[in-house]
Amino acid sequence: MSKDNRNICESKIFEAIYNAYAKDIRRFLFYKTQDIDKAEDILQEVFVKLWENCNKVDYDKVKSYIYSIANCLLYTSDA
Repeated sequence: MSKDNRNICESKIFEAIYNAYAKDIRRFLFYKTQDIDKAEDILQEVFVKLWENCNKVDYDKVKSYIYSIANCLLYTSDA
């Protein structure tokens, strides 16, 4: 897939990103919170934020972006 065709706002690309990173993000969040429900809630919020900002996020930096969002939400989430 060429860089021109990797638009995060396309549902298939977004789904591929979710499938590639959700499991690792969930593990990271569970490690930090020791609460699977809280980890799941934050994980969902991470991907909502990615979807809301899909036009602003460079495909090549998506992994860094979602880990940054997850880390920030750990300290700001009331979940």
